[in-house]
Order: sequence, then structure tokens, then C-alpha cells
Amino acid sequence: MLAYSYSDTTFGFEESRYEDIYAANGITPPKTELKRANSPDFFEILPEEKRVEIFGEDNFDNIPFGRVIAGNYVIFLIDTGEAVHAVETDGTNVREYDIEPVVVAEQNLPVAERKTGDIEPNLFRGYKINRIFLETIPGVNDNQTGFVDIITVFSDDKTRVFGYDMIKYHIEGSFYGNYDGNMVYAADKSTTWNAFGTIIRKSMNSIRGPGTMSGEISLEEEYQIPSIPFSPVFTTQSKVRAGPYGDVDWFSHSGNFVSPTLGLIGLAAYLFAFYICSVRVYKYFFKREEEKEGEEK
Repeated sequence: MLAYSYSDTTFGFEESRYEDIYAANGITPPKTELKRANSPDFFEILPEEKRVEIFGEDNFDNIPFGRVIAGNYVIFLIDTGEAVHAVETDGTNVREYDIEPVVVAEQNLPVAERKTGDIEPNLFRGYKINRIFLETIPGVNDNQTGFVDIITVFSDDKTRVFGYDMIKYHIEGSFYGNYDGNMVYAADKSTTWNAFGTIIRKSMNSIRGPGTMSGEISLEEEYQIPSIPFSPVFTTQSKVRAGPYGDVDWFSHSGNFVSPTLGLIGLAAYLFAFYICSVRVYKYFFKREEEKEGEEK
């Protein structure tokens, strides 16, 4: 049976606050309205051949995170990871181009150990604002186009057992919306890692975004180190959020408890195994005593 005492789940943090990250960084928030683009009906403005070429014939493989209306033009925006691909059309003509995001503000805060306050290397929480400058559309005044922002919020945490890292989790969400809080799209970019010997027994993530005032990415997981009749279980809860007027939040919490393995069946199996081992040990030593007595005679 695993000898279990405790786990150092001390790097998590809780923070719930309001801060206008635009005002804090002295930058102008976007005024261009980003609209939702999650319905195939929006794509009907494109010529059929071009629509199939860009978005696929059946399920629209490259779904835009939003669209911008500028005069008679509609600009569909697709996040490809390295860049944002823009598809611009007036219903007849189509133009495509890639936009390199420009980082206009970012913050990386180190995560400290709860009890000692010591900074933990390679653990951070913070945000980044990537600005997408839209190209000027021919025949449309400059003030009708502008820029939209992608706000990325992230949080790191980990769980230690007897001084060893057992679970690491990086929660990250990219939020596509408007300064006034009209959230258009949210993307989960979180990653987790667990050490050999631990197994995940429950994982639940959720994405809240389109049609709400704020976007949120959350993750709850339970990990277990198998042993009989009891197993240590480690729980993690993390989330990141972006709200109206540049409001961002981080949350992280972890804990542990001991859980029976296989319930009464596992306990019975353990007791039976313990009984068999005890009998074998007893017989071994009893036999040795008989042999010694025989030698003395």
C-alpha cells in the first residue's frame, strides 16, 4: 500500500478584481464593432466558388471568430495561430490577406508559493492584448475601418507530492469581443501534464463566451495515484476570464483527499492478501523454530 501523508498544493492563488487593462497600459480600446460569424448564413454573401474554396463545402472547416462590417464590405477574420487571415468581400469581389497581430500590452506576473512567498520558476499568470489592424478597403473612408483586439489571459499552477512535481496545468483562453463587453468568441488553449504513476479520473472543462458580456475558460480535474485499499486523489480547479472594459481575472485552487479503492471489494482483497501473507510469514518462522529444536535434540 502506498504510504501517503500529504501533498504540497501551495502554488495556487485566487484573485477576483476589476482592472481596466486598457487604462492601466495607457492605450486606446477598439471602437470597431466585432460581430459574430458562427452561422453559415453569414457566408452567403461570398460567391459560391470562393465560399467553398475558403470555408469548405459542407461544414465550413475554417470558421471565423468574427466579422467586421465596413461600408458595403464584410471582413471575415480567421485565427490561424501565427496570423489572422482576413477574407474581405462586397458580395462580388473577394480579397484575402494575412494580418500579423501586434502586441500592444502584456503582463507576466510570477506565481509565488503560498506559505513562504518564494517565487516559483516558470510559473506565471497574466494577459496579452494582440491588436489586429484592418487594411483600408478601397473606396471606404479610413474612419470606417480600424482595429480589433484579441485578449489572451493565462494562469499556471502545479501540485507537488513529497517535493516532486506531479501535476502541472496551464490555463489559457483567447477572447474575441468588444470593449463594451459583447463577447463574440472564446478559444480554449489550455494544456496539462501529469507525472508517471498518476492517472486522471475526471476532467471537465467549459467555455463561456458567445452571446455573453464576458468570456471564461475553466478546468476541473482529479488525478489519482493507484494503490489498495486507499488512493490519494488530487483536485485542481482553474479558470481565466475577460470581461467588459478590459476586466480580467485569474483563479486557481488545488486540494487532496484519500479515496477508497474499489470500495469494500478492494478492502476485502487487501485484508485477504494481508491474511495470506501473515499466515505464510507465521508458518515460515514456526517452521524455522521446529528445525532449530530438531537440531538441538
